[in-house]
Amino acid sequence: MSEELPVQLRHALAMSLNNGANALAKLGQSALALQYMARATELLKEVHAAHPTDKSAHDLGRMLTNLARRHLQNNSFNEACKLVTESIVLFRALAYDDADLATPDLVESLICSVVILSNPSRIASNSEVLSMANEAVERSRELARIDPHLFTDLLCRSIEAKSAALVARQELSRALESCNEVISIYRELAPASHEVYAPRLASALQRSAHVLLALDSGNDAYAAAEEAVRAIAPIFLTQPAAFAAYMPQVLDVYVASCGAAGREPDLELLEPVMARLQEMA
Repeated sequence: MSEELPVQLRHALAMSLNNGANALAKLGQSALALQYMARATELLKEVHAAHPTDKSAHDLGRMLTNLARRHLQNNSFNEACKLVTESIVLFRALAYDDADLATPDLVESLICSVVILSNPSRIASNSEVLSMANEAVERSRELARIDPHLFTDLLCRSIEAKSAALVARQELSRALESCNEVISIYRELAPASHEVYAPRLASALQRSAHVLLALDSGNDAYAAAEEAVRAIAPIFLTQPAAFAAYMPQVLDVYVASCGAAGREPDLELLEPVMARLQEMA
């Protein structure tokens, strides 16, 4: 029984189970991966209860957030919400004493919570989601100001989570403002590291096009969607396996935007992409 193991061995067993969960997830064994991670979380709770330290709280908080993400993938929103709320409590306490150590993980937990609470089944009755989204953005903005290389992506993901929450609340104009901020950041970064940031730029443009379509701004949606296709297409053609699942999503919003703007799709742009997708089918 794990209760009979020394604390250090319980911690080591939890880490091993977590590694096993990650490996199982990569193999498509999501149900078994969830069981491994749930048991790892139980072990870390035992460790923290037996010998509470900042490290045990930090490890447990991260595990709770990761387990919440797993439940979110399975649409288990209640369990995911419960787990990420626990992690936020832990990281808030840690950030109070050591902001440098705990704030990035607190932001990750806040982002996870915003994603959960932005689900259509929850958003109408939840008044906390924008408060949490704003906190994630404010905290990550300060981190990015101090170390832009390390935390700019975290800032962008915080802003994107806020945008998703605003979309769920039908606050589309404010959501578009958030989309535009992320696009601006990635446009600035893409020339220096195209393969890293062009896909992120394309994703941000795709989200913007969806919002613009909802706002009946067909021409602006078309411009954003076309830029998204042009950003991701060259990378898809050289790394098709990496973007095979994502590319059709960009094409879908591009075609929808063409229709909304009364434009014909650019066949010269689309034909190489469509040919590669057909080869992979």
